[in-house]
Amino acid sequence: MSKVHDLRTKISDFIRHPRWLDPLRCNTPNWNMLTSSFDTVSDTETVISTFEALPDPGSVGARYLMIYGILQALYLQQDAVESMVRALGPSTRPIYRIESEPEAEEIRKVRHRAVGHPTVEGNVASKKSPGIQMSHFVVQHSVRKDGFTIMTTFANGLHTFTHVSVGELIGRNRTMIERVLRQILAKLEAAEREHRNMFKKGKLADIFPLTTHHLFEKVFEGIDSPTSGDGQIGKGCLNAIAKHVETFKEALNKRGLLSRSSDWGCDLTEIEYPIVELKKYWEGMGSLQDPRAAYIFATFVRDRVQALQKMAVELDEEYADTATKGDDQQ
Repeated sequence: MSKVHDLRTKISDFIRHPRWLDPLRCNTPNWNMLTSSFDTVSDTETVISTFEALPDPGSVGARYLMIYGILQALYLQQDAVESMVRALGPSTRPIYRIESEPEAEEIRKVRHRAVGHPTVEGNVASKKSPGIQMSHFVVQHSVRKDGFTIMTTFANGLHTFTHVSVGELIGRNRTMIERVLRQILAKLEAAEREHRNMFKKGKLADIFPLTTHHLFEKVFEGIDSPTSGDGQIGKGCLNAIAKHVETFKEALNKRGLLSRSSDWGCDLTEIEYPIVELKKYWEGMGSLQDPRAAYIFATFVRDRVQALQKMAVELDEEYADTATKGDDQQ
């Protein structure tokens, strides 16, 4: 059973993580090529699987349509995988070419000679690189869903006959595509493990001290009288909380986790405004004039900080696990 769909989905799911997704999206032409390659790999695999399930149609015309279609689908799938490799490693040198895979040359040659450019291959009269000139013919009476014969004629009058097994071509192509997709996934996982190892010793949860709940108690105690002794203690505790939030934001940014596609950035943005307004409240400025409103703002900040603490624990667990999702499913 084909694993192409499954592998393609694993790769697609992998790069949907905000740390991968936003850098890829920043290069629009590259991102367009990548998403097109995902669709094409999936679509062509559906075509190939459908071809395998269909019976031989019996008529010559329908058989030709099936042969033309399956050879083009194999060729397209190879091109799509090549584009996927290039899109996920745009700076990799040498540039990856699908022809570097041992199975690709034969499959592409059959497609070229049977349904791509059968009339002329090579140029015996070329001044630049004179060589063999060939023309190719699909032998009509040989055409079946499962195979056909190609007759090749040469400029010297000789000719050859080559039988093509479509089933064998599909099998070799699938072996190649699955191998390349596994290699793509393995490289992504290796890069992710390297990234996690860089940060796994720095615990995000440690940014918020165990006394965080006590800091909020002092903030609430100081709201009614911000200029009193309790009020000044509350002000200092609010500043400490704000510092912890900013440190957490910096830590996420170092990990590449703050981006347009992440919820973490939204959570931090939500908490910034009420903290700023509470600081102004203690200075007798800003929009908060009623202690009751300040209490509501402080409650919101407390709840958001608790959410950030939970997020920090979850991220620490993720970074402590050097086995990626794909590793578990190999």
